[in-house]
Amino acid sequence: SFRAAWSLYHLAMTDPDLDEYGHLLDYCFHMIRVPLKAEYARAIAMDILIKFARQFPELIPEIIEQIELARSQFEAKHAKRKAKQVLDALNKMRAVNSSGLKSNV
Repeated sequence: SFRAAWSLYHLAMTDPDLDEYGHLLDYCFHMIRVPLKAEYARAIAMDILIKFARQFPELIPEIIEQIELARSQFEAKHAKRKAKQVLDALNKMRAVNSSGLKSNV
């Protein structure tokens, strides 16, 4: 889990490209859904999902749905708090995108 989190952290520092990183997107969804001892990997996966949402606003509804489905399994307070922060940011992005304005979230 530590190695997975470390790898995700380094990938989070780059700007994702949907063609190149489609598997990364799927892996992030997987990381937030599976039971983990070290839940910090979930937080890193959610950071990457936010980057995808910024570049590809059409993914926002799917990302929101995946996090909402998975967060009931989160045990650590920091993972629950991170999920709430990410969902709040995604909902703001969705509102801004539907109004046609540029997002600074």
